[in-house]
Amino acid sequence: MTRTPIWPLLVLVSACSLGPDVPGSADVMGHVTDHIGAPLVATSVVIRCGTAVAPVQTTTDSAGWYGLQLASTVPGEYLCSFGVPDLESPRIHVDRRIFFVARGDLHPLQIVHLQEGASP
Repeated sequence: MTRTPIWPLLVLVSACSLGPDVPGSADVMGHVTDHIGAPLVATSVVIRCGTAVAPVQTTTDSAGWYGLQLASTVPGEYLCSFGVPDLESPRIHVDRRIFFVARGDLHPLQIVHLQEGASP
């Protein structure tokens, strides 16, 4: 039986995995609540993370939870703005650093809870 050396394959995989144009991804979820802790149901959550990440919008479920996968043009750490229901005049606004890893690599689920501030 002839064995094929594996090192050329490893070099090829490493080169593909470490290139600057490898897209990144991040899984984010959280709970959206009002100032007393009640879930905000069927409300929009908008996320913007700079130029390497396309802005996205999602909707909370019947218990106030949202979850989605974000995509970046390159892996790295990005400051992301979360807004409910938008970022122009948000009811809730949170800035958080999100870590994007090379797509296909294992990465943690990042939790970003969004709670409305106390009423005046």
